[in-house]
Amino acid sequence: MSNALANSDPALFMDAFDRNMPDYDRIKSEVTGLIQQGQITGSVQPTRDEGDNKHRSVDLDWYLEIHVTDPAAPAPVERRRTVVHCRLEKLNKRWRIVALDPVSFFAPQNVTNSQ
Repeated sequence: MSNALANSDPALFMDAFDRNMPDYDRIKSEVTGLIQQGQITGSVQPTRDEGDNKHRSVDLDWYLEIHVTDPAAPAPVERRRTVVHCRLEKLNKRWRIVALDPVSFFAPQNVTNSQ
């Protein structure tokens, strides 16, 4: 998923999710908007991984740098870091994210024009 963000590929990012999960459309919209704002780099480190061979709960220490290309942006580089909580289920022999929190971590930077 981190590579998908760095490669500006929202479809690849969304491939990790179950399409029937709550907030699927919101996550897709947020990530697409974020990617459109500029180049993204970052890193992800798992801090917790619990569960069995069908259900997992994973916490990820996620760091993002968004290099914003919009001149109206409040800052040319935005840095974000938080623990992202994911619930995964094995669906059709493939692990999919069925819940993610906070979704807002992947929201585009709020750019307001002060003119």
